[in-house]
Amino acid sequence: MDWLDFEKDLVNKHIYTINNNSTRNIVLFGSCHMSTIGFMINKLLDYNFNIHIIISWLFQNKGIENFDMIDINNRIKDVVSNCNVFIYHTHINDYHVDASILPSLVNENCLKLIVPNYRLDYLDDNFSNSLHILNYHIENSDFQEFKFVIENHKNIMFFNTPYHPTHYLLFLQSKSIKNKIAKNGKIITIESYFDEKNRSYFKKFKEFKKYYVNLPGINGVDEKTSLATGISTTADYFDLL
Repeated sequence: MDWLDFEKDLVNKHIYTINNNSTRNIVLFGSCHMSTIGFMINKLLDYNFNIHIIISWLFQNKGIENFDMIDINNRIKDVVSNCNVFIYHTHINDYHVDASILPSLVNENCLKLIVPNYRLDYLDDNFSNSLHILNYHIENSDFQEFKFVIENHKNIMFFNTPYHPTHYLLFLQSKSIKNKIAKNGKIITIESYFDEKNRSYFKKFKEFKKYYVNLPGINGVDEKTSLATGISTTADYFDLL
């Protein structure tokens, strides 16, 4: 599914729900990355949870005057307070949906997982600061093992745009989420990025587009960008195109 189709449905539904008629529920709350992750973990978890996707900035971006924010906030708080797993980005802006306090509303048995917001402005002059911010978000998440993105950013291109990581990186993140929910002790590493079994399985998402949301845009690394960031123009790149 293309992002624009997903966004159109989300504007009408406010909360995008994949209903698997389960008694267990996962809520994803954050940036557009959560749409892709939500669809991927739905497949990776064999459709054993209902998946609820909330894009935190949507209503502010589209104009809160166009929505019944009282009803939307009540619905969001209801689904968050009753979920079994809450997957979210840390927020410093409430976006009119109490984004910064939602993690405190979950029930005591809920598994809370903070996912890094993977953004890296490699097209901006202040690249080093952007890299520092990304490192901070990874270190202050529940997925510190993804520091391999920082450690290998010069020889692996993990991003399609400054705002969107590759779908393959989101796939690896989704696998890591599955591992934490399953409590199987498996860890995603840089070796996981190159693993042919992972790459082969990931390719199936291209064959069955209902299994992921395709985030828009791609900006490559030219000589000027390479000089400014240290990212090689021949950096390894793997994604669905």
